[in-house]
Amino acid sequence: MITSTEIRSVPVVDRVNFIKGRATSAPSVLHVGCADAPYTAERIESGELLHLHLAASTRQLVGVDLDASALNLLRASRPDLDLEIYDVEQRWERPERFDLVVAGEVIEHLGAPLSALRHLSEALAPGGRIIVTVPNALALKAAVRGLSGRELVHPDHTTYFSPVVMTELARRAGLSVIELYQYFAVGSARSRFAASILKRIARYSGPIGDGLVFVLSPHESS
Repeated sequence: MITSTEIRSVPVVDRVNFIKGRATSAPSVLHVGCADAPYTAERIESGELLHLHLAASTRQLVGVDLDASALNLLRASRPDLDLEIYDVEQRWERPERFDLVVAGEVIEHLGAPLSALRHLSEALAPGGRIIVTVPNALALKAAVRGLSGRELVHPDHTTYFSPVVMTELARRAGLSVIELYQYFAVGSARSRFAASILKRIARYSGPIGDGLVFVLSPHESS
């Protein structure tokens, strides 16, 4: 279990490449929030939609999302994809079980993240893993903005997560955090420069990245 004394030297990863690497080696993958609404059309056009990257390198891939219109956009771009409407706050009813479940930037939008983790664990095959990525409550950028009296956050977010908080949430869902990483968001040249500086600082501090990556395992297979 992660405690407040064990969160220094959290490795920095590239979020997308990390997920792609784990998905490539998994026999079957469930991607939750695959359509990335409301940015679906934009990210399909730019080639940045994670689900399309996973589809290019994954042996068996199922994508689920709650937004029907976004799923239709994704179907139009790739009719061969296995896509379904699914509310992660409801039980997993399909018969398939997966070696890897990916929930990237999803559970911070939910009213019941604990229920969501429990339902995601129902979709795991024996020995399966869940990758959850979330914005970081300990992010240095957020602290700096707070000092200036500003909070910049997606208006749909309901929860902040830190390593200790996610560890407790996972425990209540019957899961264990077995790996922890941090990542920095990269966009403009200016933000890439800032991220490069922050990555160097992160080597000697706690998790100050923009987001956190958790790999979760059911208790019985930890």
